[in-house]
Amino acid sequence: MSASENSDSKRNKIIGLLYIVFICFSVISIKVSLLDSNLYTIRSFEEIFEEEDKKINVSEDVILHNKEQLLKIPKAASYLKISNRIEESQNLIKDIIDSLNNQLGQKGKSIVKEFNNRTAVENILKKDKFVPLLKKNLFELKEFISFSEYQLDSIQDPLFQNIPVKKIIKTIKGKEADWEDYLFYKKPTAISYMQLVRIKVLLAKSKLLYNEATLKEINYSATYFSPFNPKLYVLKSEVEYYDDDKILKEGNALFQRALRLLMNYSKVYFSP
Repeated sequence: MSASENSDSKRNKIIGLLYIVFICFSVISIKVSLLDSNLYTIRSFEEIFEEEDKKINVSEDVILHNKEQLLKIPKAASYLKISNRIEESQNLIKDIIDSLNNQLGQKGKSIVKEFNNRTAVENILKKDKFVPLLKKNLFELKEFISFSEYQLDSIQDPLFQNIPVKKIIKTIKGKEADWEDYLFYKKPTAISYMQLVRIKVLLAKSKLLYNEATLKEINYSATYFSPFNPKLYVLKSEVEYYDDDKILKEGNALFQRALRLLMNYSKVYFSP
């Protein structure tokens, strides 16, 4: 083999090696443009959470005013315990998100600035053991609900399947991944942070459903009503309405006062 042929062979090998490296980096690195939409996904989740949180606050007020009666009903008492346990998980994930933002802020960074960064958020999550704490908490929540005397089957499975809560998770391609890696690690900030917000929304929705199930035990239902329409719309799988003559009782000062205050349709809890 001549010197020129030997040189060409080496050059071809180097070119081939560089091509392989380029392909690897193309797979590993995700363009920022492909992650931009995740910013809107995160914002959407945050807005959904805010709306769910408002409903939770209303339901909590009604529960507080009827707590003595609710605790005497086994099913309602069980639902209340689950709701309170879900709130513990909510508080933990809120603390994680707040701490994450604060620590980035102290370094002059933010979620948006680090959107495509694969290490900034992961380092914080690992350093403060946030992900292990969250994993332990969610797995304990699943166990708590499973062993509760009464539970909502319609919510339990969807809640934990959508998080999901499994030590080993199978990917779409059939590969196995640890819970931590599947949801949070080895990913751009855009994805790992979105998972935190998504779980926060799922927990809020679950708490609201358990609160509503609790109130249903004393005949409270989530409804829409307006002082300009003499019909009360009850939120069920099939929307029903009842004439006000059948529901509004003469002398119900509290309900009448609520009607006067509302200037459009609002979601409230009502019991005949």
